[in-house]
Amino acid sequence: MAFTKRKNGTDASVSESSYESTVPAVKDESDYAVMKMEKGEIVSMLRDNVGAEKLTANDLSRVTVPSQGVTTWTIPTVEGEKQQKHIEGIIVLTQSVRAYWKESFDDSGGGSPPDCVARDGLTGVGDPSGDCLKCELSQWQSDKKKRGKACSEARLIYLLTQDQILPMVIKVPATSLANARKYLFGLTSVRKAVHSVYTRLSLEADKNIDGIKFSKITFEMAGEVEIPEVTKAYANDLKPFLDASIDQFTKQQDPDPMS
Repeated sequence: MAFTKRKNGTDASVSESSYESTVPAVKDESDYAVMKMEKGEIVSMLRDNVGAEKLTANDLSRVTVPSQGVTTWTIPTVEGEKQQKHIEGIIVLTQSVRAYWKESFDDSGGGSPPDCVARDGLTGVGDPSGDCLKCELSQWQSDKKKRGKACSEARLIYLLTQDQILPMVIKVPATSLANARKYLFGLTSVRKAVHSVYTRLSLEADKNIDGIKFSKITFEMAGEVEIPEVTKAYANDLKPFLDASIDQFTKQQDPDPMS
């Protein structure tokens, strides 16, 4: 990976072999609502408006990965849904999660609670419970069709966009996890925290072994946050309010495009 930072007329590059991405100049952050907030303001505002209540899944805009290889996002707004080729913003929280249903989505149609949940992506609670990395249900070819994992793995990304002070949530499905990991470890390799950069999410089409199209997320660093202390403080302030939404998003069963 090669991230090129352009700032004050100078370029500095850090390279790694996996892929290349060129980073635009530092953005004008005056357009981002979060950059105008004081430390602790989001906490004060939430407590004034909703008291001790936590943010739930229904309180946040959820953007889903489309089906059938569609490469355009559908974004919910106060003015209705709009179509976009890219989503760009600041990741304020990313959380790996797992959930297992004894009955598959194809058999149940969704809607039933999972039999086992790991909200931290590591330790399952329920049946069978225990260490996820050692669990046979989290191994490849453990599902009924011997193609994927019986235990569903996903990553929640809480993304703060330009004109919002509450993040939208994108549930990264198993088919996009490799791209997400590559991007997140790539940032780590060049000493960048997720809240210190702007991230652009796009979609690309792929096919499973039966030729059925599905959509995958691609990730790209789109610039650097000039004052990352602001977004870090915001992320730390907001995280305790997101616990309930993490639980709810983890327990939502989605169809597996690989099966």
